[in-house]
Amino acid sequence: MFGALTGDGACDSLQPGACPDGFMEQLGERDRLLVTLPPMIMHIGYLTHRIGDELIFEEYGLSTLRYAMLRHLSGIGEPVSMKQLAESMLKSPAGMTQNIDALEERGLVRRTPSPTDRRVNLIEVTKDGFELLERVNRHYIEKVREFMEPMSDEHLKTMSTLLFQFMMRSLDLLGLEFDIETFRKTHGIPHS
Repeated sequence: MFGALTGDGACDSLQPGACPDGFMEQLGERDRLLVTLPPMIMHIGYLTHRIGDELIFEEYGLSTLRYAMLRHLSGIGEPVSMKQLAESMLKSPAGMTQNIDALEERGLVRRTPSPTDRRVNLIEVTKDGFELLERVNRHYIEKVREFMEPMSDEHLKTMSTLLFQFMMRSLDLLGLEFDIETFRKTHGIPHS
């Protein structure tokens, strides 16, 4: 991960001399931190998905995204359209369709026509979906505890707060509409 070039020519390393183009040597310490954070967060996202896919959810026939979709739908607590689901998860509806199809094929979610707009299907978790989620959630929390065990409660709180602030700032910069209350509800994030 460290030392690799990012798309803009910046290096993923804080170490002066680690970048072949000398970019990092031109920066002060704060700027080196600022330039390093986006690729680090990108790598963390990738690794988080791989850990979920390979070490947690695979044995249940799920991917990290499909688990997140099930958990999100169960947290909302009412049927939602594909558009609503995609927006609340910051995904494109087109990218979600294949995953909902797979979950529906397994009987974990169902689509029903909207009573107010027959062109729209509403998606909800089925009884089988809730039962699977209950089993997966227990396994998931065990694995997350194991993985995060070296971190103190204070570190976890700080990391959670900082990542939430980063997410909110990113949403603001991009001008994205985002239902923060649904996000808080589905992810158990308290009000600060």
